[in-house]
Amino acid sequence: MNRADPSPKNEVHIATPSEAQLSNQRSWQMAVLGLLLFWTFLLGCTPMGSFDIWWHLKTGQLILGGRGIPQVDWYLFTDWGRPWIDLHWGFQVLVALLYSLGGVNLLIVTKALCLVASIAIGWSATGSRCPGWVKACCWILPVIGVTDRGIVRPEMVSLLLLAVALWVVLRAEQRPRSIWVMPALMLIWVNCHALFILGLIVGAAYVVDRVVRGFAGGRFGLEAPVAVPRPATLLMTGVLTLFACLCNPYLEQGALFPLELYRKFTVEQGFYAIRVGEFHQPIDVIRDTIREHGVRFFFTHRLFLLGELILFVVTAASFLWLWLGRPGRLSVLRLILFVAFSYLFWEAYRNRGLFSLVAGVVLCSNCADWLMLRNDRREASRSAASNQPVSAVPATGRRPRGWLITACVLAGLILMRFTDTWDRTSGAGQRFGFGKRAGWYADEAARFAGQRGFPKHAFIANFGQAGVYIFHNGPEHRVFIDGRLEVVTRTTYERSEQILTEMEMGNPIWQERLKDDQGQFPVVILDSRFVRPQIRGMLITPGWRLVFADAAAAVFLDERTADRLRLRPVDPSPLTQPPGTRLLKTVD
Repeated sequence: MNRADPSPKNEVHIATPSEAQLSNQRSWQMAVLGLLLFWTFLLGCTPMGSFDIWWHLKTGQLILGGRGIPQVDWYLFTDWGRPWIDLHWGFQVLVALLYSLGGVNLLIVTKALCLVASIAIGWSATGSRCPGWVKACCWILPVIGVTDRGIVRPEMVSLLLLAVALWVVLRAEQRPRSIWVMPALMLIWVNCHALFILGLIVGAAYVVDRVVRGFAGGRFGLEAPVAVPRPATLLMTGVLTLFACLCNPYLEQGALFPLELYRKFTVEQGFYAIRVGEFHQPIDVIRDTIREHGVRFFFTHRLFLLGELILFVVTAASFLWLWLGRPGRLSVLRLILFVAFSYLFWEAYRNRGLFSLVAGVVLCSNCADWLMLRNDRREASRSAASNQPVSAVPATGRRPRGWLITACVLAGLILMRFTDTWDRTSGAGQRFGFGKRAGWYADEAARFAGQRGFPKHAFIANFGQAGVYIFHNGPEHRVFIDGRLEVVTRTTYERSEQILTEMEMGNPIWQERLKDDQGQFPVVILDSRFVRPQIRGMLITPGWRLVFADAAAAVFLDERTADRLRLRPVDPSPLTQPPGTRLLKTVD
């Protein structure tokens, strides 16, 4: 005997997608996601070009060798003995271990995998409300921005941990227990990079979002408040998160150290931005590029920067779409995140990768909300036209056109990566490959200057090459200045510039500024690309001798030391055509 159908006679059931249709969509989604992540990996595989990695590696090796975590400076003879808050020590130990296992190539692969993981977690953070091909389109520009700053430095760890923090706060209401990840996340972060404060910013943005939504009560176009995670849980995890920030070798000094860095790229930006390329503001980079090369050059040879600017505009516009699409949903959390990281981006170009990751998550989430709003309106219109309830509107299968076009675009971008097209239009000199950037590091000059009998002090310019010298010769041999903003004082920067100016002019007064207590001069190492006028000045300065020259650097010794070591003058001709000169105008 058949049972009676309990549903009303006039009800029309929803035509749900078949299992085959769902399987087909999952296959397409995995395909475009795989292409996106593979492209990200390829963009991350570039020859090593970071200077700072070498003092990071040396420090990690010394920590593993039993020297302990730094408390005072190890590498400078000018600011010797100054406190060194080295929150990078966890990263340094990691890269030292990786370098011992696989050298530079393993470091590059690890960095590329960090970029891939960051994008994958950011993709997952936005949930499944948005079609996969739309998400892939939303992530193309963020991938460009993230990989633009994709270098082997502590930022690669911060990028990955930032992606996890975003996933936690965006998925906390679907997965309330995930909020307990934050204390452990911050414990790792504070011992790897000073940018751990970004995790606190993300957590604070979520708390503000919960408070505002609770006050609004579903009004003003805001999402309705939720009950989980409970306020008591948020309070407890917040306390543990703050406590985790104190769990570093420097306790409260380490926890407050990000404020010192913030002061240098805001209050003192006028001083440091001129001297440190990564502290340039994007607007200055745009202006200088157009002034030197013209508008057409900017649009044809600055692909990374152009992509980041478009990403900023599109993400900002996505909030406007939602606001105008009443009764749209405006997310306070996403708005705070976008404003905060946009501010960091426009203050210092070094923050472009972090901004791009956050903007990608925000843009994708906003697009998902906009598509849901549009679909709701379409279904409401169909329901009204057919005099049926909204729930009765049949579901329609999606055509694969969008998936196919997106897959073709990503495949084209992957092919571009294997040609000079991408490298030529990007303007960043980031060719696909491994190893070290050809002729970029003064390794031979550093080894030569670290031989027995040479001075234990070195004056090196550009000061990025000081990291190479430290890697080969430190800490027994010390340098005048290097790239560590956490140690080098502003006075040391100014003294270094004064010495370089006097070298260029051939004014010998700079020599008195470099003598040690025994009246001995340091060895002078000058980069053949960045300080060419100083090399010319040294060649005509009485009492100094060029004792080593290759395509990357020149090594000078005072004549008394050169005579003691029986070193004759060498031919300066290798210095006339330094490698990588087309990259001199790029920003690290």
